[in-house]
Amino acid sequence: MLLFNKNRQELLLCLNEKLHRGVLVLKKFIVLLVSIGVIAVGIRIAFDHDKGSASTLGQPTASFYEIDPRFREFYQRLGGEAVLGKGISPKFIDESGKEYQYVVTALLVYDHKATQKQKFYLAPIGRDLNIEEPARPAPEDPTILYRNGHYIYGPFVQVFNDFGGEAIVGEPLADPMFDPSRKITIQYFENLGFYQKESDPEGKVELLYYGLWKCGDACSFVPSKTEGNVDLYLNNDISFESYAEKLTKKITGKQLTGVQKGHDGLYEQVYENIVLVADPLIPGRVTLRPLTTILGYTPDPLQKPVSDARSFFFPVRNGWGYQVRDVIVDFIEPYGGVEFTGLPISEMKEKRPGLMEQCFENLCIEYAPYALFNKIRLKPLGEEYYSKFCGGRDTYLVFLPINIKGESVKEAEALPSEQAPVEQKESELVVYTWTAQALVPSGKQQIVGVGVYKNGVPVPDAEIHLMVNLPDGQIDEYSIGKTKKDGRIFVSMKPIIAPNGTRIVYHACIHENGENGICAEEDYIIWGK
Repeated sequence: MLLFNKNRQELLLCLNEKLHRGVLVLKKFIVLLVSIGVIAVGIRIAFDHDKGSASTLGQPTASFYEIDPRFREFYQRLGGEAVLGKGISPKFIDESGKEYQYVVTALLVYDHKATQKQKFYLAPIGRDLNIEEPARPAPEDPTILYRNGHYIYGPFVQVFNDFGGEAIVGEPLADPMFDPSRKITIQYFENLGFYQKESDPEGKVELLYYGLWKCGDACSFVPSKTEGNVDLYLNNDISFESYAEKLTKKITGKQLTGVQKGHDGLYEQVYENIVLVADPLIPGRVTLRPLTTILGYTPDPLQKPVSDARSFFFPVRNGWGYQVRDVIVDFIEPYGGVEFTGLPISEMKEKRPGLMEQCFENLCIEYAPYALFNKIRLKPLGEEYYSKFCGGRDTYLVFLPINIKGESVKEAEALPSEQAPVEQKESELVVYTWTAQALVPSGKQQIVGVGVYKNGVPVPDAEIHLMVNLPDGQIDEYSIGKTKKDGRIFVSMKPIIAPNGTRIVYHACIHENGENGICAEEDYIIWGK
Protein backbone atom coordinates (compact mmCIF):
# COMPACT_ATOMS: atom_id res chain seq x y z
CA MET A 1 0.00 0.00 0.00
CA LEU A 2 2.82 2.41 0.88
CA LEU A 3 4.62 1.45 -2.32
CA PHE A 4 1.48 2.11 -4.27
CA ASN A 5 1.05 5.55 -2.66
CA LYS A 6 4.68 6.39 -3.32
CA ASN A 7 4.44 5.38 -6.97
CA ARG A 8 1.20 7.32 -7.22
CA GLN A 9 2.80 10.48 -5.80
CA GLU A 10 5.75 10.16 -8.20
CA LEU A 11 3.32 9.70 -11.07
CA LEU A 12 1.34 12.79 -10.03
CA LEU A 13 4.50 14.83 -9.67
CA CYS A 14 5.61 13.72 -13.11
CA LEU A 15 2.26 14.58 -14.64
CA ASN A 16 2.21 17.90 -12.80
CA GLU A 17 5.62 18.80 -14.14
CA LYS A 18 4.64 17.87 -17.69
CA LEU A 19 1.42 19.85 -17.35
CA HIS A 20 3.36 22.86 -16.05
CA ARG A 21 5.77 22.63 -18.97
CA GLY A 22 2.82 22.32 -21.34
CA VAL A 23 1.21 25.43 -19.90
CA LEU A 24 4.46 27.36 -20.28
CA VAL A 25 4.76 26.21 -23.90
CA LEU A 26 1.10 27.12 -24.54
CA LYS A 27 1.60 30.57 -22.99
CA LYS A 28 4.67 31.17 -25.15
CA PHE A 29 2.73 29.99 -28.19
CA ILE A 30 -0.16 32.37 -27.40
CA VAL A 31 2.25 35.28 -26.92
CA LEU A 32 3.88 34.37 -30.22
CA LEU A 33 0.50 34.26 -31.97
CA VAL A 34 -0.47 37.65 -30.55
CA SER A 35 2.86 39.10 -31.61
CA ILE A 36 2.47 37.62 -35.08
CA GLY A 37 -1.08 39.00 -35.21
CA VAL A 38 0.06 42.53 -34.40
CA ILE A 39 2.94 42.22 -36.86
CA ALA A 40 0.52 40.87 -39.47
CA VAL A 41 -1.76 43.86 -38.99
CA GLY A 42 1.20 46.16 -39.41
CA ILE A 43 2.40 44.26 -42.50
CA ARG A 44 -1.10 44.32 -43.97
CA ILE A 45 -1.48 48.06 -43.37
CA ALA A 46 2.02 48.73 -44.71
CA PHE A 47 1.26 46.63 -47.79
CA ASP A 48 -1.96 48.52 -48.47
CA HIS A 49 -0.34 51.85 -47.58
CA ASP A 50 2.23 51.30 -50.32
CA LYS A 51 -0.62 50.62 -52.76
CA GLY A 52 -2.28 53.90 -51.78
CA SER A 53 -5.01 52.37 -49.65
CA ALA A 54 -5.39 50.41 -46.45
CA SER A 55 -8.94 49.27 -46.99
CA THR A 56 -8.81 45.90 -48.73
CA LEU A 57 -8.07 43.31 -46.03
CA GLY A 58 -9.68 42.09 -42.81
CA GLN A 59 -10.24 43.73 -39.45
CA PRO A 60 -7.52 44.17 -36.82
CA THR A 61 -7.96 42.68 -33.35
CA ALA A 62 -8.55 46.03 -31.61
CA SER A 63 -10.04 49.42 -32.40
CA PHE A 64 -7.29 51.44 -30.72
CA TYR A 65 -3.54 51.12 -30.30
CA GLU A 66 -1.11 52.82 -27.95
CA ILE A 67 0.94 55.51 -29.63
CA ASP A 68 4.29 53.93 -30.34
CA PRO A 69 7.18 55.35 -28.26
CA ARG A 70 8.76 56.50 -31.51
CA PHE A 71 5.93 58.99 -32.08
CA ARG A 72 4.83 59.93 -28.56
CA GLU A 73 6.73 63.22 -28.26
CA PHE A 74 5.76 64.35 -31.78
CA TYR A 75 2.14 63.28 -31.22
CA GLN A 76 1.87 65.19 -27.92
CA ARG A 77 3.51 68.26 -29.43
CA LEU A 78 0.68 68.43 -32.00
CA GLY A 79 -2.00 68.18 -29.32
CA GLY A 80 -2.17 64.47 -28.61
CA GLU A 81 -5.43 62.57 -28.45
CA ALA A 82 -7.54 65.69 -27.85
CA VAL A 83 -6.54 67.05 -31.27
CA LEU A 84 -5.38 64.15 -33.45
CA GLY A 85 -7.51 61.38 -31.97
CA LYS A 86 -6.37 57.94 -30.81
CA GLY A 87 -4.02 55.53 -32.54
CA ILE A 88 -5.94 53.22 -34.88
CA SER A 89 -3.07 51.05 -36.14
CA PRO A 90 0.17 49.62 -34.80
CA LYS A 91 3.43 51.10 -36.00
CA PHE A 92 4.57 49.66 -39.34
CA ILE A 93 7.64 50.07 -41.51
CA ASP A 94 7.97 50.26 -45.28
CA GLU A 95 10.79 48.92 -47.46
CA SER A 96 12.76 52.16 -47.20
CA GLY A 97 12.78 51.96 -43.42
CA LYS A 98 10.26 54.77 -42.82
CA GLU A 99 8.03 54.19 -39.81
CA TYR A 100 4.29 54.97 -39.76
CA GLN A 101 1.31 54.94 -37.43
CA TYR A 102 -2.28 55.92 -38.18
CA VAL A 103 -4.25 58.13 -35.83
CA VAL A 104 -7.87 59.11 -36.46
CA THR A 105 -7.04 62.35 -38.25
CA ALA A 106 -3.60 61.76 -39.78
CA LEU A 107 -0.72 59.45 -40.60
CA LEU A 108 2.40 59.93 -38.45
CA VAL A 109 5.74 59.42 -40.22
CA TYR A 110 9.35 58.99 -39.01
CA ASP A 111 12.14 59.07 -41.59
CA HIS A 112 15.46 58.01 -40.09
CA LYS A 113 17.34 59.24 -43.18
CA ALA A 114 16.09 62.83 -42.95
CA THR A 115 17.74 65.69 -41.09
CA GLN A 116 16.96 66.00 -37.40
CA LYS A 117 14.32 68.72 -37.91
CA GLN A 118 12.59 66.77 -40.69
CA LYS A 119 12.54 63.26 -39.26
CA PHE A 120 8.94 63.58 -37.98
CA TYR A 121 6.06 64.80 -40.15
CA LEU A 122 2.49 64.07 -41.26
CA ALA A 123 2.03 62.15 -44.50
CA PRO A 124 0.33 64.15 -47.32
CA ILE A 125 -2.58 61.70 -47.56
CA GLY A 126 -4.92 64.56 -48.49
CA ARG A 127 -3.43 64.43 -51.98
CA ASP A 128 -4.98 60.97 -52.38
CA LEU A 129 -8.43 62.57 -52.24
CA ASN A 130 -7.81 63.58 -55.88
CA ILE A 131 -9.12 67.10 -55.38
CA GLU A 132 -8.44 69.36 -58.33
CA GLU A 133 -9.72 72.92 -58.22
CA PRO A 134 -8.55 75.79 -60.44
CA ALA A 135 -6.44 78.40 -58.68
CA ARG A 136 -8.12 81.68 -57.79
CA PRO A 137 -6.45 85.03 -58.48
CA ALA A 138 -4.66 86.41 -55.45
CA PRO A 139 -7.03 88.60 -53.37
CA GLU A 140 -6.38 92.31 -53.19
CA ASP A 141 -6.99 92.28 -49.44
CA PRO A 142 -3.56 91.59 -47.81
CA THR A 143 -5.24 90.33 -44.62
CA ILE A 144 -6.58 87.24 -46.44
CA LEU A 145 -4.20 84.29 -46.14
CA TYR A 146 -3.65 83.01 -49.68
CA ARG A 147 -1.53 79.96 -50.52
CA ASN A 148 -1.19 77.56 -53.44
CA GLY A 149 -3.86 79.41 -55.45
CA HIS A 150 -6.47 79.21 -52.69
CA TYR A 151 -7.44 81.38 -49.75
CA ILE A 152 -7.69 79.89 -46.27
CA TYR A 153 -11.05 80.24 -44.57
CA GLY A 154 -10.94 82.95 -41.87
CA PRO A 155 -11.68 80.77 -38.79
CA PHE A 156 -9.07 78.22 -40.00
CA VAL A 157 -6.19 80.72 -40.26
CA GLN A 158 -5.34 80.73 -36.54
CA VAL A 159 -5.38 76.92 -36.35
CA PHE A 160 -3.25 76.69 -39.50
CA ASN A 161 -0.67 79.01 -37.93
CA ASP A 162 -0.82 77.32 -34.50
CA PHE A 163 0.07 73.97 -36.07
CA GLY A 164 3.09 75.56 -37.74
CA GLY A 165 1.61 76.37 -41.14
CA GLU A 166 2.37 74.35 -44.24
CA ALA A 167 5.19 72.43 -42.52
CA ILE A 168 2.57 70.42 -40.57
CA VAL A 169 -0.77 71.11 -42.28
CA GLY A 170 0.47 71.22 -45.87
CA GLU A 171 -0.79 73.50 -48.61
CA PRO A 172 -4.54 73.99 -49.24
CA LEU A 173 -5.90 71.76 -51.99
CA ALA A 174 -9.09 73.76 -52.60
CA ASP A 175 -11.04 76.75 -51.41
CA PRO A 176 -13.27 76.24 -48.36
CA MET A 177 -16.64 74.70 -49.14
CA PHE A 178 -19.91 74.36 -47.27
CA ASP A 179 -21.60 70.98 -46.88
CA PRO A 180 -25.27 71.73 -46.22
CA SER A 181 -26.14 68.11 -45.39
CA ARG A 182 -23.81 68.19 -42.37
CA LYS A 183 -23.95 71.98 -41.91
CA ILE A 184 -20.17 72.25 -41.79
CA THR A 185 -17.54 74.32 -43.58
CA ILE A 186 -14.66 72.18 -44.85
CA GLN A 187 -11.20 72.88 -46.20
CA TYR A 188 -8.85 70.19 -47.44
CA PHE A 189 -5.09 70.53 -46.99
CA GLU A 190 -2.33 68.12 -47.97
CA ASN A 191 -1.75 66.62 -44.51
CA LEU A 192 -4.84 67.56 -42.49
CA GLY A 193 -8.43 68.56 -43.15
CA PHE A 194 -10.27 71.26 -41.16
CA TYR A 195 -13.98 71.60 -40.50
CA GLN A 196 -16.22 73.84 -38.45
CA LYS A 197 -19.86 73.23 -37.61
CA GLU A 198 -22.33 75.97 -38.39
CA SER A 199 -23.40 76.04 -34.73
CA ASP A 200 -19.85 76.22 -33.34
CA PRO A 201 -18.22 79.44 -32.12
CA GLU A 202 -15.71 80.95 -34.52
CA GLY A 203 -12.65 79.73 -32.64
CA LYS A 204 -13.69 76.06 -32.53
CA VAL A 205 -12.16 74.10 -35.40
CA GLU A 206 -11.86 70.31 -35.66
CA LEU A 207 -9.96 67.91 -37.90
CA LEU A 208 -11.41 65.66 -40.58
CA TYR A 209 -10.80 61.92 -40.17
CA TYR A 210 -8.02 61.69 -42.75
CA GLY A 211 -6.32 58.76 -41.01
CA LEU A 212 -9.52 56.76 -40.67
CA TRP A 213 -10.37 57.36 -44.34
CA LYS A 214 -6.94 56.35 -45.59
CA CYS A 215 -6.59 53.30 -43.35
CA GLY A 216 -10.07 52.14 -44.36
CA ASP A 217 -11.27 48.66 -43.34
CA ALA A 218 -7.85 47.77 -41.94
CA CYS A 219 -8.66 50.10 -39.01
CA SER A 220 -11.89 49.11 -37.26
CA PHE A 221 -12.59 52.32 -35.31
CA VAL A 222 -16.09 53.72 -35.93
CA PRO A 223 -16.41 57.36 -34.77
CA SER A 224 -19.44 58.43 -32.75
CA LYS A 225 -19.51 61.82 -34.57
CA THR A 226 -19.83 61.67 -38.34
CA GLU A 227 -19.19 65.34 -39.14
CA GLY A 228 -15.49 64.65 -39.58
CA ASN A 229 -15.90 61.78 -42.05
CA VAL A 230 -14.22 62.34 -45.38
CA ASP A 231 -16.90 62.50 -48.07
CA LEU A 232 -15.80 59.99 -50.67
CA TYR A 233 -18.48 61.05 -53.12
CA LEU A 234 -17.06 64.55 -53.10
CA ASN A 235 -13.56 63.44 -53.92
CA ASN A 236 -13.46 60.09 -55.66
CA ASP A 237 -16.73 58.62 -56.86
CA ILE A 238 -18.14 61.54 -58.79
CA SER A 239 -16.34 61.80 -62.11
CA PHE A 240 -17.32 64.64 -64.40
CA GLU A 241 -14.05 64.62 -66.30
CA SER A 242 -14.84 61.90 -68.85
CA TYR A 243 -18.32 63.31 -69.47
CA ALA A 244 -16.94 66.81 -69.98
CA GLU A 245 -14.30 65.49 -72.39
CA LYS A 246 -17.01 63.91 -74.55
CA LEU A 247 -18.87 67.21 -74.70
CA THR A 248 -15.64 69.07 -75.64
CA LYS A 249 -14.71 72.59 -74.58
CA LYS A 250 -16.83 74.00 -77.39
CA ILE A 251 -19.84 72.98 -75.30
CA THR A 252 -18.58 73.28 -71.73
CA GLY A 253 -16.30 76.30 -71.99
CA LYS A 254 -13.59 76.65 -69.37
CA GLN A 255 -13.89 74.89 -66.02
CA LEU A 256 -14.76 77.29 -63.18
CA THR A 257 -14.86 74.99 -60.11
CA GLY A 258 -13.90 71.55 -58.95
CA VAL A 259 -16.46 69.01 -57.78
CA GLN A 260 -18.62 70.69 -55.16
CA LYS A 261 -21.79 69.94 -53.27
CA GLY A 262 -24.86 72.05 -53.99
CA HIS A 263 -27.71 73.10 -51.73
CA ASP A 264 -29.69 69.99 -52.65
CA GLY A 265 -26.99 67.47 -51.69
CA LEU A 266 -26.12 66.77 -55.32
CA TYR A 267 -22.59 67.18 -56.64
CA GLU A 268 -21.82 69.63 -59.37
CA GLN A 269 -19.02 71.06 -61.41
CA VAL A 270 -19.44 74.51 -62.90
CA TYR A 271 -18.23 75.28 -66.40
CA GLU A 272 -18.44 78.50 -68.38
CA ASN A 273 -21.56 77.45 -70.32
CA ILE A 274 -23.17 74.62 -68.35
CA VAL A 275 -23.25 73.02 -64.90
CA LEU A 276 -22.80 69.26 -64.64
CA VAL A 277 -24.62 67.56 -61.78
CA ALA A 278 -24.68 64.04 -60.33
CA ASP A 279 -26.62 62.24 -57.64
CA PRO A 280 -24.26 60.12 -55.48
CA LEU A 281 -27.07 57.59 -55.05
CA ILE A 282 -27.05 56.96 -58.82
CA PRO A 283 -23.38 56.22 -59.65
CA GLY A 284 -22.23 57.07 -63.16
CA ARG A 285 -25.24 59.22 -64.11
CA VAL A 286 -24.31 62.79 -65.03
CA THR A 287 -26.86 65.37 -66.19
CA LEU A 288 -27.07 69.15 -66.51
CA ARG A 289 -28.57 71.58 -64.06
CA PRO A 290 -31.63 73.41 -65.49
CA LEU A 291 -29.84 76.75 -65.50
CA THR A 292 -32.55 78.82 -67.15
CA THR A 293 -34.97 77.84 -64.37
CA ILE A 294 -32.43 78.45 -61.62
CA LEU A 295 -31.36 81.80 -63.09
CA GLY A 296 -34.98 82.93 -63.40
CA TYR A 297 -35.32 83.10 -67.19
CA THR A 298 -38.97 83.67 -68.13
CA PRO A 299 -40.30 81.23 -70.75
CA ASP A 300 -41.96 82.63 -73.86
CA PRO A 301 -45.68 81.92 -74.33
CA LEU A 302 -46.18 78.48 -75.86
CA GLN A 303 -46.95 78.41 -79.58
CA LYS A 304 -49.00 76.25 -81.91
CA PRO A 305 -47.04 74.09 -84.38
CA VAL A 306 -46.48 75.63 -87.81
CA SER A 307 -45.28 74.10 -91.05
CA ASP A 308 -41.72 75.28 -91.69
CA ALA A 309 -39.16 73.40 -93.79
CA ARG A 310 -36.29 75.08 -91.89
CA SER A 311 -37.37 74.10 -88.38
CA PHE A 312 -38.75 71.33 -86.21
CA PHE A 313 -41.56 71.67 -83.69
CA PHE A 314 -40.92 70.49 -80.13
CA PRO A 315 -44.13 70.05 -78.08
CA VAL A 316 -43.80 71.09 -74.45
CA ARG A 317 -47.30 70.92 -73.03
CA ASN A 318 -50.66 69.78 -74.37
CA GLY A 319 -49.49 69.92 -77.98
CA TRP A 320 -48.11 73.45 -77.66
CA GLY A 321 -44.41 74.23 -77.77
CA TYR A 322 -41.67 75.93 -79.79
CA GLN A 323 -40.08 75.76 -83.24
CA VAL A 324 -36.34 74.95 -83.29
CA ARG A 325 -34.25 75.78 -86.37
CA ASP A 326 -32.80 72.79 -88.23
CA VAL A 327 -29.24 74.14 -87.76
CA ILE A 328 -29.77 74.09 -83.99
CA VAL A 329 -31.21 70.57 -84.11
CA ASP A 330 -28.18 69.40 -86.11
CA PHE A 331 -25.90 71.08 -83.56
CA ILE A 332 -27.41 69.46 -80.44
CA GLU A 333 -28.17 66.03 -81.93
CA PRO A 334 -24.65 64.54 -81.42
CA TYR A 335 -24.89 65.34 -77.70
CA GLY A 336 -28.30 63.76 -77.17
CA GLY A 337 -30.73 66.38 -78.46
CA VAL A 338 -33.31 67.63 -75.98
CA GLU A 339 -32.24 64.92 -73.52
CA PHE A 340 -29.08 67.01 -73.24
CA THR A 341 -30.41 70.56 -73.62
CA GLY A 342 -33.76 70.06 -71.93
CA LEU A 343 -36.94 71.23 -73.61
CA PRO A 344 -36.93 74.63 -75.28
CA ILE A 345 -38.36 77.53 -73.27
CA SER A 346 -38.36 80.14 -76.04
CA GLU A 347 -38.50 80.73 -79.76
CA MET A 348 -35.42 81.78 -81.71
CA LYS A 349 -35.28 85.57 -81.44
CA GLU A 350 -32.89 88.37 -82.33
CA LYS A 351 -30.65 89.35 -79.45
CA ARG A 352 -28.97 92.09 -81.47
CA PRO A 353 -28.40 92.62 -85.20
CA GLY A 354 -26.74 89.53 -86.60
CA LEU A 355 -27.09 87.44 -83.42
CA MET A 356 -30.02 85.15 -82.60
CA GLU A 357 -30.68 83.30 -79.35
CA GLN A 358 -32.83 80.38 -78.24
CA CYS A 359 -32.97 79.05 -74.69
CA PHE A 360 -33.63 75.55 -73.42
CA GLU A 361 -34.05 74.30 -69.85
CA ASN A 362 -30.33 73.61 -69.34
CA LEU A 363 -28.62 76.12 -71.63
CA CYS A 364 -29.00 78.90 -74.20
CA ILE A 365 -27.70 78.71 -77.78
CA GLU A 366 -26.54 81.74 -79.74
CA TYR A 367 -26.67 81.68 -83.56
CA ALA A 368 -24.84 84.13 -85.82
CA PRO A 369 -26.05 83.21 -89.34
CA TYR A 370 -23.72 85.65 -91.14
CA ALA A 371 -20.53 84.81 -89.25
CA LEU A 372 -17.72 83.11 -91.18
CA PHE A 373 -16.76 80.89 -88.24
CA ASN A 374 -18.40 79.69 -85.03
CA LYS A 375 -21.91 80.41 -86.20
CA ILE A 376 -23.29 78.50 -83.21
CA ARG A 377 -22.06 78.80 -79.64
CA LEU A 378 -23.39 78.46 -76.12
CA LYS A 379 -24.23 81.45 -73.97
CA PRO A 380 -22.04 81.48 -70.80
CA LEU A 381 -24.85 80.63 -68.36
CA GLY A 382 -22.41 78.69 -66.18
CA GLU A 383 -20.45 81.89 -65.66
CA GLU A 384 -23.67 83.66 -64.66
CA TYR A 385 -24.48 80.82 -62.25
CA TYR A 386 -20.99 80.97 -60.76
CA SER A 387 -21.13 84.74 -60.35
CA LYS A 388 -24.57 84.60 -58.73
CA PHE A 389 -24.16 81.61 -56.44
CA CYS A 390 -20.46 80.79 -56.04
CA GLY A 391 -18.16 83.74 -56.68
CA GLY A 392 -17.00 85.91 -53.81
CA ARG A 393 -18.35 83.67 -51.04
CA ASP A 394 -16.25 82.49 -48.12
CA THR A 395 -18.20 79.24 -48.26
CA TYR A 396 -19.73 77.47 -51.16
CA LEU A 397 -23.49 77.39 -50.83
CA VAL A 398 -26.03 77.53 -53.63
CA PHE A 399 -29.27 79.39 -52.97
CA LEU A 400 -32.13 78.84 -55.40
CA PRO A 401 -34.27 81.94 -55.77
CA ILE A 402 -38.01 81.93 -55.27
CA ASN A 403 -39.13 81.78 -58.86
CA ILE A 404 -42.28 83.91 -59.21
CA LYS A 405 -44.05 83.15 -62.44
CA GLY A 406 -47.29 84.40 -63.94
CA GLU A 407 -49.47 84.16 -66.99
CA SER A 408 -52.09 86.44 -68.39
CA VAL A 409 -55.65 85.24 -68.63
CA LYS A 410 -55.31 84.69 -72.37
CA GLU A 411 -52.21 82.51 -72.00
CA ALA A 412 -53.62 80.52 -69.11
CA GLU A 413 -56.89 79.83 -70.93
CA ALA A 414 -55.07 78.63 -74.03
CA LEU A 415 -52.74 76.05 -72.51
CA PRO A 416 -54.99 73.36 -70.99
CA SER A 417 -56.56 72.53 -74.36
CA GLU A 418 -54.87 71.05 -77.40
CA GLN A 419 -57.42 72.81 -79.57
CA ALA A 420 -56.88 76.27 -80.99
CA PRO A 421 -57.57 78.96 -78.38
CA VAL A 422 -61.04 80.39 -78.42
CA GLU A 423 -61.51 84.11 -78.54
CA GLN A 424 -61.07 85.49 -75.04
CA LYS A 425 -63.49 87.78 -73.35
CA GLU A 426 -61.91 90.94 -72.15
CA SER A 427 -60.97 90.60 -68.52
CA GLU A 428 -58.77 92.63 -66.27
CA LEU A 429 -58.28 89.77 -63.81
CA VAL A 430 -54.86 88.14 -63.73
CA VAL A 431 -53.98 84.93 -61.88
CA TYR A 432 -50.37 84.42 -60.83
CA THR A 433 -48.87 81.30 -59.29
CA TRP A 434 -45.38 80.45 -58.07
CA THR A 435 -43.53 77.86 -56.04
CA ALA A 436 -41.22 78.28 -53.05
CA GLN A 437 -38.63 76.15 -54.84
CA ALA A 438 -37.97 75.61 -58.53
CA LEU A 439 -36.47 72.19 -57.76
CA VAL A 440 -37.86 69.90 -55.04
CA PRO A 441 -36.37 66.54 -53.94
CA SER A 442 -38.58 63.48 -54.27
CA GLY A 443 -40.77 63.02 -51.21
CA LYS A 444 -40.29 66.61 -50.03
CA GLN A 445 -43.03 69.16 -49.63
CA GLN A 446 -43.62 71.98 -52.10
CA ILE A 447 -45.36 75.25 -51.24
CA VAL A 448 -47.46 76.90 -53.94
CA GLY A 449 -48.56 80.52 -53.87
CA VAL A 450 -51.47 81.95 -55.86
CA GLY A 451 -52.24 85.63 -56.37
CA VAL A 452 -55.28 87.29 -57.99
CA TYR A 453 -55.11 90.90 -59.18
CA LYS A 454 -57.38 93.31 -61.06
CA ASN A 455 -55.77 96.36 -62.63
CA GLY A 456 -52.78 95.63 -60.43
CA VAL A 457 -54.91 95.74 -57.27
CA PRO A 458 -55.08 92.58 -55.05
CA VAL A 459 -58.43 90.79 -55.13
CA PRO A 460 -59.44 89.34 -51.72
CA ASP A 461 -61.96 86.52 -51.15
CA ALA A 462 -61.33 84.88 -54.52
CA GLU A 463 -61.92 81.15 -54.03
CA ILE A 464 -58.94 79.16 -55.35
CA HIS A 465 -58.88 75.56 -56.56
CA LEU A 466 -55.63 73.71 -57.31
CA MET A 467 -55.24 70.65 -59.55
CA VAL A 468 -51.93 68.75 -59.70
CA ASN A 469 -51.07 66.29 -62.49
CA LEU A 470 -49.35 63.38 -60.70
CA PRO A 471 -46.68 61.26 -62.43
CA ASP A 472 -49.00 58.21 -62.54
CA GLY A 473 -51.60 60.13 -64.53
CA GLN A 474 -53.90 60.80 -61.59
CA ILE A 475 -55.03 64.32 -60.62
CA ASP A 476 -54.74 65.55 -57.05
CA GLU A 477 -57.20 68.31 -56.18
CA TYR A 478 -57.02 70.94 -53.45
CA SER A 479 -59.71 73.37 -52.35
CA ILE A 480 -57.34 75.97 -50.96
CA GLY A 481 -59.82 78.54 -49.72
CA LYS A 482 -60.10 82.25 -50.42
CA THR A 483 -57.39 84.80 -51.08
CA LYS A 484 -56.47 87.12 -48.22
CA LYS A 485 -56.50 90.91 -48.19
CA ASP A 486 -53.27 90.99 -50.19
CA GLY A 487 -54.88 88.88 -52.92
CA ARG A 488 -52.66 85.90 -52.16
CA ILE A 489 -53.00 82.46 -50.61
CA PHE A 490 -50.56 79.60 -50.03
CA VAL A 491 -50.92 75.83 -49.85
CA SER A 492 -48.52 73.08 -48.82
CA MET A 493 -48.77 70.30 -51.38
CA LYS A 494 -48.53 66.64 -50.44
CA PRO A 495 -45.02 65.25 -51.04
CA ILE A 496 -44.67 63.59 -54.45
CA ILE A 497 -42.35 60.63 -54.93
CA ALA A 498 -40.90 60.58 -58.43
CA PRO A 499 -37.52 60.20 -60.20
CA ASN A 500 -35.23 63.20 -60.62
CA GLY A 501 -36.20 65.24 -63.68
CA THR A 502 -39.94 64.60 -63.38
CA ARG A 503 -41.97 67.69 -64.27
CA ILE A 504 -44.96 68.35 -62.01
CA VAL A 505 -47.62 70.46 -63.70
CA TYR A 506 -50.38 72.17 -61.71
CA HIS A 507 -53.32 74.49 -62.45
CA ALA A 508 -54.44 77.24 -60.08
CA CYS A 509 -57.99 78.39 -60.87
CA ILE A 510 -60.53 80.85 -59.54
CA HIS A 511 -63.53 78.80 -58.39
CA GLU A 512 -66.85 80.40 -59.35
CA ASN A 513 -70.34 78.88 -58.95
CA GLY A 514 -68.97 75.37 -58.59
CA GLU A 515 -66.87 75.67 -61.74
CA ASN A 516 -63.26 76.61 -62.41
CA GLY A 517 -63.01 80.00 -64.11
CA ILE A 518 -59.74 81.78 -64.90
CA CYS A 519 -56.70 79.49 -64.49
CA ALA A 520 -52.93 79.75 -64.50
CA GLU A 521 -50.76 76.71 -65.23
CA GLU A 522 -47.21 76.30 -63.97
CA ASP A 523 -44.79 73.53 -63.11
CA TYR A 524 -41.71 72.61 -61.11
CA ILE A 525 -39.13 69.84 -61.32
CA ILE A 526 -38.41 66.92 -58.98
CA TRP A 527 -34.68 67.13 -58.40
CA GLY A 528 -32.30 66.41 -55.52
CA LYS A 529 -32.45 64.13 -52.54
